[in-house]
Amino acid sequence: MFSEVGNVLSGIIYELERNDVTPDSLERLQPVLVNLALLTEDVHDIFVYDAQGNWLVTSLAASPPGANNADREYFIHHRSNPSAATFIGKPVISRSSGFWIIPVSRRFNDADGQFAGVVLATIKVEHLKQVISEFEIGQHGALAMSSNEGVIMVRRPFAMADVGRTIAGSAIHQASLTQGWGTLETPSPVDGVERLVSFRHLKNHRMLVAVALSKHEMLKNWRATTYFQTMWILVICAFTGLAGAYVIRAVRERLQVELSLSHTRDELTHANARLSELARYDGLTALANRRYFDEMLDKAFAQSERSGEALSLVMIDVDHFKRYNDLYGHPQGDDCLQKVAKAVQSAGRRPRDFVARYGGEEMTMILPDTDLQGAAVVAEAARSAVAELGLAHAGSSIGHVSVSVGFALYLPGQNKQGPGDLLKAADSALYKAKEMGRNVVSF
Repeated sequence: MFSEVGNVLSGIIYELERNDVTPDSLERLQPVLVNLALLTEDVHDIFVYDAQGNWLVTSLAASPPGANNADREYFIHHRSNPSAATFIGKPVISRSSGFWIIPVSRRFNDADGQFAGVVLATIKVEHLKQVISEFEIGQHGALAMSSNEGVIMVRRPFAMADVGRTIAGSAIHQASLTQGWGTLETPSPVDGVERLVSFRHLKNHRMLVAVALSKHEMLKNWRATTYFQTMWILVICAFTGLAGAYVIRAVRERLQVELSLSHTRDELTHANARLSELARYDGLTALANRRYFDEMLDKAFAQSERSGEALSLVMIDVDHFKRYNDLYGHPQGDDCLQKVAKAVQSAGRRPRDFVARYGGEEMTMILPDTDLQGAAVVAEAARSAVAELGLAHAGSSIGHVSVSVGFALYLPGQNKQGPGDLLKAADSALYKAKEMGRNVVSF
């Protein structure tokens, strides 16, 4: 309906903006407006106002002298808003006919793009009333069309007092502000009847349509059907209970067995997952273990070959750890290894960096896509992180726990090497660091 009226307005505006607005052009336009009003079922009357709100031409037989609509909401909207969109206003009483009408209007401009006036088509509220009366909503249902601001344009059941009434702040209006469509169960803000309400915003217009069906009417047939079906079910259940007690007992026993098996299966799945986790990680330091390290090194090496990215491997050894155990005991040594492991792990900050316990007091780091400079930075970060722990070590020449670090770099395509060659190179660098006096990094 509103789209059809909008198309009528578009045609009139096209004629106004194409030609100069002169008395002759307006005289030729008047019979066109009359025909459009007669042929378009939804349109009651059509008006054209100038930039001051004066009546220029109308579908009426005669225009009252000095008529002016500059005070109307739609005129004020178009005068201050450059949008060419169709505007649907609040219901008002027509000054020309005395009927309640819905104003549908559009702005038109002059040759310079400035505001030149408004074209208005009116829809009688009575016509909207007839349109919505054709929908089947039951005896206690309701159907309403309102503006986005919550002003009712027409409602069924119809009451003249409801025209122009606002439902702003109601549950329906609040829900419509946050979503384009929806359904909710709520008392009507107009008559208080509990209904199931479905609402939707019109796609191209600032309007809200809500259809509400009485909860009692919706459930009436369902209740009757449910009662009938319930009686038959009770009869069938009674017969089944008498004739199949043995079968029911057997089914219950089978269900109990299946539930028990399902519980056992879940426990086994959980245990397998836990065992898989334990098989990959070191129980003391929580780092990846040697077996997991070997897997990840092979994968990282293969990935480096495919992508052409550099691959670095860092080997770390806690200096004089045997002396530490002899001086402080194995429990204290375990605590020391845990703290060192956390410090080393903090140096590998990227998601693909991999830290593992290689064995005893040795740890290792796989650094994918890391060149010589990057590996040196990470290796030094690991050494510094352990030194900053400040763990006392009377058996060390520097008085605290330290680590020696060696690292090696693999560049794909430059030589024929394997993961084992890279591991040997990093291990050699580690021994070189020890020969250099420990607590140092060597390449």
